[in-house]
Amino acid sequence: MDGLEASEKIKELNPGIPIVALTANIMYNDRELYKTYGMSYCLGKPFSSQDLWRCLMKYFTPISMGNTHTDAQETKDIEVDEEFQENLKLLFAKGNHNKYEEIIRALEEDNIKLANRLAHTLKSNAGQIGKTSLQQAAADVEQQLKDGKNLAKEEQLKILETELSRVLNELSSSHGESADQPVLKTPQEPPTPQTKALDPKKIRKLLEELEPLLNSGNLQCMEFVNDLRTIRGSEDLIQKMEDFEFEDAAIKLAELKRELSI
Repeated sequence: MDGLEASEKIKELNPGIPIVALTANIMYNDRELYKTYGMSYCLGKPFSSQDLWRCLMKYFTPISMGNTHTDAQETKDIEVDEEFQENLKLLFAKGNHNKYEEIIRALEEDNIKLANRLAHTLKSNAGQIGKTSLQQAAADVEQQLKDGKNLAKEEQLKILETELSRVLNELSSSHGESADQPVLKTPQEPPTPQTKALDPKKIRKLLEELEPLLNSGNLQCMEFVNDLRTIRGSEDLIQKMEDFEFEDAAIKLAELKRELSI
C-alpha cells in the first residue's frame, strides 16, 4: 500500500501518534488530501536540518534545553544545507534542460505513458528545489496525461515550457551565466575517484545500503554516487539517480546486483 492508505490503516488502530508525510509534492491540494487520510503534517523534500527540527518540536516535548548545539555547529549545518541545495540545482539543470522537448516528442509519438512519467519527474524535481510555479505547471500537465489519455491543452503545455525556461534562466544567472542564455550549461561529470576499486564485500554492503534509499526516493542516495563510479557497469544506475528517476534506478540496481552475483 502507499503512504496514504498506510496512514489511514494506522489511524484505524488509534495509536495516538502523529503521522508526518515526507514528500516533494507539497501543494495546497496535497496538504488537504493528506489531512483527510489522517496525516498531521507535511515536510517537503529536500528539507534542511532546521526544517526537520521545527517539525519534530511540534510533536516532541524536550526534557532538557541544554546548550548542546553550538553556534559553530549551527553554521556548519547551514553551510551543508546550502551546498546540498546548490548540488540539487546543478542536477536539476542537467536532468531537465531538454525535458519539455522530451515530453512533446513522447506526445507526438503517442507515448502518453512516457509523457506522463516525464511530467511527473519534472514536477518532483521542481518541488525539490522549491520552484512551485513550475511544479504546479508540471502537475497540471501530468494530471491531463493520466490513464493513457492525452487531454493536455496547448495553453498548459505553453505554460510548462515558459516556467521551465524561466527556472533554467534563473539558475543560469545565479551561476554567473548571461541572463539571456536559455539554460544552464550541463555541469561537467565529476572526475572518477582515484581510489582503487572496492572489494566484493564492500560493494555488497554499498548496494544493500543504497537499495532502500532508492526504493523510498531518499535523496541521501546521491551520497553514494562517487563510490558507485568505482564499480564496473554502474553507469546506467548513476545516470538514473542523477536524473532523479529513483524507481528506474532501483531497477538498474537490481540488474547490477544480478550481474555481480550479489
